[in-house]
Amino acid sequence: MSLEFTLSRFGVVTVIEVKGRVVAGPNAESLVAKVQELVQNGETRLVLDLAKVSYLDSTGISALIRAAAAPKM
Repeated sequence: MSLEFTLSRFGVVTVIEVKGRVVAGPNAESLVAKVQELVQNGETRLVLDLAKVSYLDSTGISALIRAAAAPKM
């Protein structure tokens, strides 16, 4: 099952709702790619809503850390 992303805007903040399993492979990479895409498009205030993430493995945690570093890259 691939990850699903829903974007919402609240003032200057973009909320990325993530749905699915964040595990090793394409899912984890798609999360990092989505955050990097938004940062490259000028978004500077991002919130990840993980309420609908059903499972997060160690690779998923690594993806969250890499995504958090995206604005600094």
